[in-house]
Parts: sequence; C-alpha cells; structure tokens
Amino acid sequence: MSADTPPEPPGYPVVGHSLRWMRDPFSVGSWAQDAVGGVASIRLLNTDLVVVTDPDAIGEVLVEKRDRIPKSDQYTVAFGDGLASVSGEEWKRQRDAISTFFRPSRIDGYDDAIVSLTESRSDGWTDGEGVPVFDEMKSLTLEVLFETLFDHPIDPDGADADLRRAVDDLDQWFKPTSWVLPEWVPTPARRRFRTASARIDDIAAELLRDAAPDGDGMLATLRRLSNRGDAGLTESEIRSQLRTFLFAGHETTASTLSFALHLLGEHPDVASRLHAELDAVLDGAPPRAHHLDSLRVTDNVVRETLRLYPPPFRIPRMAAADVEVGGYTVEAGTDILVFTAVPHRDERFWDAPTEFRPSRWDDLDPEELGYRYLPFGAGPRACIGKRMALLETRLVLASLCRAYRFEPDSDLRLSARVAATPEGRLPMTVRRR
Repeated sequence: MSADTPPEPPGYPVVGHSLRWMRDPFSVGSWAQDAVGGVASIRLLNTDLVVVTDPDAIGEVLVEKRDRIPKSDQYTVAFGDGLASVSGEEWKRQRDAISTFFRPSRIDGYDDAIVSLTESRSDGWTDGEGVPVFDEMKSLTLEVLFETLFDHPIDPDGADADLRRAVDDLDQWFKPTSWVLPEWVPTPARRRFRTASARIDDIAAELLRDAAPDGDGMLATLRRLSNRGDAGLTESEIRSQLRTFLFAGHETTASTLSFALHLLGEHPDVASRLHAELDAVLDGAPPRAHHLDSLRVTDNVVRETLRLYPPPFRIPRMAAADVEVGGYTVEAGTDILVFTAVPHRDERFWDAPTEFRPSRWDDLDPEELGYRYLPFGAGPRACIGKRMALLETRLVLASLCRAYRFEPDSDLRLSARVAATPEGRLPMTVRRR
C-alpha cells in the first residue's frame, strides 16, 4: 500500500478549510480537485475528511472496496439503523426484506395515483399565479409516497402539516455548520433536527399501529415483519426504514422536479420542444407509464437535471481499515465524501458541462457512463428507489408541463444538506397552455 496520504489544498491555520465548507459546500469537491486532484484531504474544525471526485477512485470507494469502506455514521445519526445506514450482511438482510416494494411491476402500477395527485394539486393554479414551486413539490411528493408505498393518504398542507415540517427538518443534521462544529455545540439546526427526529419516531409508531393488519402497503408489511424473528425486522429497524423513506422518498424527488421546472423556465426553447412532444404523444390525455418510452425529450430533461443537480451530490462513507483510494492511503476511521456532482460537471467528460443541454442525451446511455454519472449512487448499495424516483419525476413533469409553462421569479440558489435542494420556496409564475 502506498505510504502517501491524500494531498491537502491550501487552507488556514486552526480552521483549515472550514470557512469554504460553510460558505459553499456544493463547490468544495470541484475546488479540491482543481487544487490537488481527485483525492484530497480536507480539514474542518472538528474532523478531517477525504474528498473523492475522480471517477476511478469513486468506483473504488462505492464498489470495488466497499467491504472496507462502509457507510458513514453520519447517516446513522439521521436515519437510525435502517437501510440507508447499515452495511454488509445487515444491509443485505434489510434490503431483501423490503425489496418487494420496489419491483418494476409494482412501481409502474403507481402511475395513476401519481398523475391523479399531481392534477389534483395543480388544477387549482390560476393563469399568472405565483406558485412556491419547491414547497408545492415537497407536499406533492410526500402525498405520493404515502398514497403509493404506504397506502395511507395524508394531507401535508392541512391535518398532517406537522409531519411535513418534521420531515423537512430531518436533514438539519447535515447543515454545513453541523459538519464543522463539534457535536456537543447546540446549534439551532441541531435543536431542530433533534425535535424533528423525536417527532418522526412518534409518527412512525402511530403509522405502524394504525396500519391495516391485512394490508399490502409498506406500513402493514413492515408491521408484520416485526413478528418474524431473525427473518424479519426489529421495531427499531422498522422505525429507521420509515425515517429513511420519509426523507429520501420525497425531498430528493421534489428537488429534482423543482430544478427541472426552473431550468425549463430559463430555457424556453427546450420547454417548447418538451411541450410539442407532450402534445404529440399524449394527444390531450394524462401521461401514464406506457407513454414514457415515447417521451424522449421528457426523459432527456430529467437526465440533464440530474446531471447538473444530483440530489445526493455527496455520498458519505468511512474507512473501516487502512485502505488505498486513488493511489493514496486513507487511514482507518477517516470519513470519506464522494462528490458525485464533480464528475457530472467535469469538462473532461462533457461538452459545455455547466450548460443545460438535454439534447446531449440523444446519443448517451446513462448505463454506459460508469462513474462519471451517478445520480443514484453506484453498485449494490445504489438507491433502491431509483425506478420509483424516475417514474414519479417523469410523470409529474409531463403532467405539469402538459398544462402549464413556468416562469422563474427569482434566481436559483442552492442549499446543501444531505441533498442539494433549492434555497427557499422557489417562486415561479405559472401560465396555462
């Protein structure tokens, strides 16, 4: 094994790279790569990290050496001991237990519910109205999650608003200041996280208690799995699964939809091509799963949005033992952050990498791009909800753009937590087509 440790970009005494991290965490990966290369050491006030942006090194971390580089305990804090946090045989046991909910035939059958909920929410928008798009998409995707996977309808803007607020605050643990400051510092973000965490556990217990004993949704099935001994899931694991899906099952999709609508508003030429495709393929009918193969422009818009703004723009891991990554030695116990957003925007791999060009996907297959394109991670531990996320994103986008054009009312600013999201409510003016 190489004796060299990853090089460190120039920093400041004592605080290291903390100021840059807090000012613009989304750009830390590209800055480190430009300064010293695709594997770099970063010093924060309370920890040292290794940032990985080189595609080959990303493959080592996420796939080739995954047994020695398990998931970081940062996920355990936020999501407990569920599928998003565990590794090895424990991960396999949990994934096997819940994989039935993500079979293609089951996922594709959610198309009617997804489109119906989208139309129910958007039909009330009036021509020229200002709509807080990110707020609307978060409420919509939370509704979709409960209606489909959980088989438990909710009202996130009314009676269940406390659930929506608690889920929104679950990622406060990943606020930039929370990474930099020692865990004992009681920041406002950490207080909000702990309050939300306790509320989510209460909500999870209520949902499981109220689940129909003979239902086939995730809630009912998880409840039954708790009674199957070693083959099932413990009560703690079940609560952790719900925490994971409550957050990952809606906010990342809401972010992608919000980014896509904003980008379309900034690029009316692309929006015109999308509208023409929807008119030709759908002929006035609502979109369904069987239409998606013919909605090529729609798919390209989603792929390009995920390239520019991959929701999990960084993936935390930890070296369980000394391990070589990219030719450098990473010591046991070191946190590793894979910045997927960096190869997504690297001029070595893409023409005009910062421009929104959905047509580039006319001749590209995402499955053939290796570790240059990772909107859902890579390898066996890639996002289990990938098919659901793509189905929902394309159907919601097609349904909304069939009826409306979107005009941005503000610049797009990023908020970097566990995922990349729009900052604020992202107001846009809607125009009926």
